[in-house]
Amino acid sequence: MNKIFLFTALFLLSLNFAIAQKGTKERIKVHSLALEGNLIGDPADREVSVYLPPSYQKNADQRFPVLYLLHGFTDTDSQWFGWEDHWINLQHVIEESLAEELSKEMIVVMPNAYNRFKGSMYANSATIGDW
Repeated sequence: MNKIFLFTALFLLSLNFAIAQKGTKERIKVHSLALEGNLIGDPADREVSVYLPPSYQKNADQRFPVLYLLHGFTDTDSQWFGWEDHWINLQHVIEESLAEELSKEMIVVMPNAYNRFKGSMYANSATIGDW
């Protein structure tokens, strides 16, 4: 009987730890003066996905490092952050890394650089805007 109780207690503790390690993600719009007036007519208001670590809401005074991550050509922030089905779900990867203590909590920010040419290549030009 004691073994079953111990196993159940350990299982519930691990489950609570996994739940406690969940961060949140948001998708916001940011206006970019550098993208205004581009020749392909892409909007200067761009979506940006943001991952907030688990303890972000708990302690407003805590400071976190910020990783600015750029998706690859033909991809979008929406795909990487799991808003759409894709080969990667960045939130899942981050939270697995936290659970295995391979990384520290951080904020992750990814702009949507997808455009009419399937990506900006993060270049500066009159055609696509100054990325």
